Amino acid sequence: MTREDIEAVKQAFAGAAARARQAGFEAVEVPGSAGYLISQFLSPVTNRRKDEYGGSLENRVRFPREVIEGVRRAVGPEMPVLMRITGADLVPGGLTNRDMQDVCRVYEQAGVDAIDVTGGWHESRVPQITMGVPPGAYVYLARGIREAVSIPVIASNRIGTPELAEELIRRVVVDMVSLGRPLIADPELPRRARIGQLQKIRPCIACNQGCFDTVFEITPVTCLVNPRAGREREFPAVPPKADQPRKVLVLGGGAAGMEAAATAAERGHQVFLWEAQNRLGGQLDLCAAPPGRKEFHRLLPYFFERMREAGVKVRVNQVPTPEKIRSLGPEVVIVATGSAPVVPSIPGVNRKHVFLASEVLRGEVWPRGSVVIIGGGATGLETARFLAGKDTVDDETFRFLSVHRAESPEALWDLAVRARRPITVLEMLPKVGRDIGRSTRWTVLDDLRRAGVELKTEMEVREITDSGVAARQNGSEVCIPAESVIIAVGVHSNDSIYRDLEAQGGYEMYRIGDASSPRKAIDAIREGYEAAIRI
Repeated sequence: MTREDIEAVKQAFAGAAARARQAGFEAVEVPGSAGYLISQFLSPVTNRRKDEYGGSLENRVRFPREVIEGVRRAVGPEMPVLMRITGADLVPGGLTNRDMQDVCRVYEQAGVDAIDVTGGWHESRVPQITMGVPPGAYVYLARGIREAVSIPVIASNRIGTPELAEELIRRVVVDMVSLGRPLIADPELPRRARIGQLQKIRPCIACNQGCFDTVFEITPVTCLVNPRAGREREFPAVPPKADQPRKVLVLGGGAAGMEAAATAAERGHQVFLWEAQNRLGGQLDLCAAPPGRKEFHRLLPYFFERMREAGVKVRVNQVPTPEKIRSLGPEVVIVATGSAPVVPSIPGVNRKHVFLASEVLRGEVWPRGSVVIIGGGATGLETARFLAGKDTVDDETFRFLSVHRAESPEALWDLAVRARRPITVLEMLPKVGRDIGRSTRWTVLDDLRRAGVELKTEMEVREITDSGVAARQNGSEVCIPAESVIIAVGVHSNDSIYRDLEAQGGYEMYRIGDASSPRKAIDAIREGYEAAIRI
């Protein structure tokens, strides 16, 4: 940047702040985080200037200090000015939390009223926003800044519940917290927390399917758990009451079925939900099984509470048949019976050492010895992570060994991440994980690389033998040894009851979720909501 560039950007910051004040905003926040321009001036990784804006920390902090001073002059002494910062760059050679303490002292002197601390740069290879990041994992960065300044400090990143936020503030770890995705999931979160309706808060599970993934695709933001997000003008906050209450039967207690049942009952319909298994949840159990995916389980108590309060009559172990449905006498039937695993017609697929990924993830079977997973989509990769994770030490053991220095850092790292047996994933296409969102896919692949899982693409499986899997890769015949083989090639709709009822006639019918077409949970919940609104 030339001197003229620098002056123009400083004036742009000040002008934006002045317009914000004129428009009626109550505070402004300067974005000095995530590897954006201010971070680039601060960091020796990116700032190689030889003038007064480069070199020493005093020089590198000059540009953000002058930005703050310009913003302060533009808004006057009364309007709060916040600074969003990176608590540590989390990139090799970047600024540490201790470095940022020195930077924030300069910010305080320059006129900042509060400091909002987030994680590292976007370029960091350390996950910061995905579900696998422990709740509150980066609070330590905000705590470090709070020790260095006298102005309020705000914590960010993976603080998704009022309970965690309250605990951090009560313990005076930080002064405030900032929420992003949780307010997309439930804009009413602050109000519900204030009046004690914690069980009614729609939980953000940090899946990123409707927010970050769509941002990266430059499409409108929505939300897996909040089908109204981005469509607030189309759907009111409170679903309209039905003109004529009707008797509704929902078949299937997965995410789609529970959303449909809850919403229909909240509109005043008499709703019955039948689930063929002995518990509700559907595919959510499978989603929550791999390491770092347990947040999917938070959806269950949320749906249970909604259905209970709305008066949904739930029956499990209820296999639907046309006769049973006719006996109940519903006017409307919503089919949310989900999907079933595809079993490919590969010679040897019925051998005793061959299992379905769903059986493994649910803990119904346990593959022994070396493993080959056929299918490199989300299910195959997450099954590989699940198996590799079972080979590592648990968090409590890792902390114990670390605190007592029982092993070297290298040995501890190996115990924490490395699979203890060969695991190989075979994918027919040139790329694995094509159905995983962009914000999450790279973290899954990093986990598998650290675990030592081998990923083989363009593999056409020919046969499963007693000793392994025979395949063709780029015209060559290969054989991958395996004591256990897992099938993860996809699912097909389980919609036979829909077709039976459709042929029989007499019902207003909807087919939603995987029963309509196997996709993601975000699609299932959205379709459940829309079906219930249409009744």
